[in-house]
Amino acid sequence: MRKRYRKFYDRVPTNLKSDHLLDVNCWLWRKQRQRVAEGRDLKVIITSRDGQTGTGKTTLSLWLAMHFDRHGFDAEKITLHPEEFHDLYNELPVGSCMLMDEGEQLDNRRSMSNKNVDFWNLWQMNRFRQITSILTLPTRSVLDKRGMELADIWINVIQRGLAKVHDISVGDYDSTVSSIPIQEIKFPDVSYLDIKKDADELKQDLVEGANYDKDEQDIVDPDKIRKEARNQVMKRYDEVADIPSSLHGEANDISPRQARRILADN
Repeated sequence: MRKRYRKFYDRVPTNLKSDHLLDVNCWLWRKQRQRVAEGRDLKVIITSRDGQTGTGKTTLSLWLAMHFDRHGFDAEKITLHPEEFHDLYNELPVGSCMLMDEGEQLDNRRSMSNKNVDFWNLWQMNRFRQITSILTLPTRSVLDKRGMELADIWINVIQRGLAKVHDISVGDYDSTVSSIPIQEIKFPDVSYLDIKKDADELKQDLVEGANYDKDEQDIVDPDKIRKEARNQVMKRYDEVADIPSSLHGEANDISPRQARRILADN
């Protein structure tokens, strides 16, 4: 199987078990490689049937990202924040894959908020860097019409380990969005990989941030004060100069992802 992958494509996800590889002959794989060959981006939305939780949307997205990323997918290419998405897209090398997990922040009930409008505007502009971007959402119903119009592929997880792939098209005259079922794919449990643990930690950080007890702010924490001062300095520099988050990270001994999150936090 691995020799077969090398024959047709330039990279094999070697950290996956040999029986956990995506079939190179399937429509989804050929579609992604065709878009890259044409010098265009690919936009994928992953949801779950009936909005069920625990069906493996993140697992599926990570598994696909490991196949689609020409350079090797890692946690630096995962974000849970719409504000961070644009910076990440511009920093990644051509042919990369990026994941925005837990995208329910883009709920269509808030589709006219500045955050959502900005995100869809940015997603529309992202076209020609051969970047595959994957968004995970609870269900298709949380998306506004524009989100589905911009996507190329919709994948709906039917149950853990099984998903249905749809090709999205938009009518030339009436702008009707059609999702044509193409194939079903089986995906493995990748919990044995470090990337799954990294993704779970990011989501846990998001949950803990949302449940933060404001009363704890009265406690004097020197480390917290130092971090807040560092963050303010970073933001001031960012206001007067277009400094890549990688340089911010290097100067402050933090990862580029941490730098992006700090700069995106208003």
